[in-house]
Amino acid sequence: MDLLCNAYSNSSDEEPEPKFKPNYKPVIPPHPKRFKPETPSQNLRTEAPVPGRYISKRERALSAQLSQVPNPAPTPNLNPNPTVVTSPVLGSISDSEIPPDVLSSLRQAKGRASLSQIPQRLAVDLRSHTKAVNALDWSRSHAHLLASAGMDQTVCVWNVWSRDQKIARLFKYHNAAVKDVKWSPHGLSVLSCGYDCSSRLIDVEKGIETQIFKEDQVVGVIKFCPDNSNIFLSGGSKGCLRLWDIRNGKVVCEYVRGLGPILDVEFTINGKQFISSSDVSGSNVSENSIIIWDISRQVPLSNQHALRICFKARYDTFGLHAMSSFSGLYFVVYYHVHMYFARGVPLVWGILNAYALKYYVSQNNTLVQNLTFWDAWSEAKAPSQVPYPLPVYVEAYTCPSVRCHPFEPCFVAQSNANYIAIFSSSPPFRLDKYRRYESHGVSGFPIKCNFSLDGEKLVSGSSDGSIYIYNYRSSELVRKIKVYEQACIDVVYHPVLPNVIASCSWNGDVSIFE
Repeated sequence: MDLLCNAYSNSSDEEPEPKFKPNYKPVIPPHPKRFKPETPSQNLRTEAPVPGRYISKRERALSAQLSQVPNPAPTPNLNPNPTVVTSPVLGSISDSEIPPDVLSSLRQAKGRASLSQIPQRLAVDLRSHTKAVNALDWSRSHAHLLASAGMDQTVCVWNVWSRDQKIARLFKYHNAAVKDVKWSPHGLSVLSCGYDCSSRLIDVEKGIETQIFKEDQVVGVIKFCPDNSNIFLSGGSKGCLRLWDIRNGKVVCEYVRGLGPILDVEFTINGKQFISSSDVSGSNVSENSIIIWDISRQVPLSNQHALRICFKARYDTFGLHAMSSFSGLYFVVYYHVHMYFARGVPLVWGILNAYALKYYVSQNNTLVQNLTFWDAWSEAKAPSQVPYPLPVYVEAYTCPSVRCHPFEPCFVAQSNANYIAIFSSSPPFRLDKYRRYESHGVSGFPIKCNFSLDGEKLVSGSSDGSIYIYNYRSSELVRKIKVYEQACIDVVYHPVLPNVIASCSWNGDVSIFE
């Protein structure tokens, strides 16, 4: 043992020789060839030395080297479900990467009225969504940007004509499928909604979420008010329609009528009314499929009853029997009435499907002349002709999309009966029975339709994966473009270029046609 100690020690050792012999075998150091100076911690025992244990010169030298090596990075926490935080910024949203000819066309076409043209070819194919794409929307302030909402819980912002990276932003703020997306009139912000019962306002330039609008229902559709860019309308699965103010994040108005799930909403040209489409498949009340609402009074304008002034009427204890000469026909209405007294004279107040009637009657139950009608909410005299008691759309089919004409007082509704119907947007909101667009198919898909910039073309998706372009005036099919193997969900015209449309499909593809 003395020879072994002398072999592993010399005069330069500062530690004295141990005074007792260890009762176990010393640890054999690793082979010199296996020693890696870059990572000395891999070959060094990490447990604390036993007091009194003999430490060889080689182990002391290895310990000195380890003390000079900086501490390695900490081992990450192995979470079975890690939260991957990725930057939503993938490319540029600037128009500097756009080809000069496209950029010149965008700048020249701004502010100029152009006749719509029919796209001829597939120009750009955009792929990022892994599931169905539900909605598309072009930016009006930055016409080279397109937003898409998908069932894969993402919102994509595309720099469509970029020569480098076409997908500029990829937002994953929703916790469920995204149903709709709209560009904010304020500029580079998008508003999206979905199955996570929320609407979210996102700053596209910074890539951050700025506001969340929580609801108690799945939010299926959103639309900014044309008169006030701080106001937007939302519709959801419980049939509630809410008007939100993004400045304070609160509900301004709520429109409730016991409707089914809201499928689409659209503001009229004057911005004083909006149109709602709801799912009536769960009930037998098909008259509520399409309703026109007054925004300020929060009441429906359609589905109301029309009565003329100057009725001859009498009242009894059970109801009112009103009769009037209506183009040679007698119009009879029965409803419950309530009796009040004003200045000692009986005042009859009856409400018939949201409109109230006020008039004085004599005390001896005689017939009354000069029957006067009043508006139940404004307390003003009603016009000589208020809406006739026919609903806007009486067929038992849902309408997944409604769109107003950009210039004329009318709107169209995409029906699950495989056609597009056209209606007047002014009272009495009549259906045009002599014109419809019926070459495409819907087949239960949320197929959307849109007008061209000049309003002369009407474009629609189809369940057969094609794009159908109709002449608005004649309702004739102008062109059919076969695009996808699965259903074509949404088709939108470019807000500046009259010959460009964007489309999306049920399999997640987004396409640009020129």
